[in-house]
Amino acid sequence: MTFLRIYLDANILIAALGDDATSDIALPLLEIIGNVAPTAAVVTFVTSELNLAETLVRAIWNGDKPQEQGFENALISSG
Repeated sequence: MTFLRIYLDANILIAALGDDATSDIALPLLEIIGNVAPTAAVVTFVTSELNLAETLVRAIWNGDKPQEQGFENALISSG
């Protein structure tokens, strides 16, 4: 089965990239995401603006600028 577009929910993003991410959760999720891309000529990972807001809440609340920047870098693309 070939996927051209894969939706990433906020829960997956927080588990893989958030401050509570552990190697037991984050590494397998990141590995799955990384292994999906080679299965199709063009794979686009998509999410929503709402997911950006959901992922940023804790980082902003904690004043964690590096984590906030990390989520923004991961989720905001040009175009």
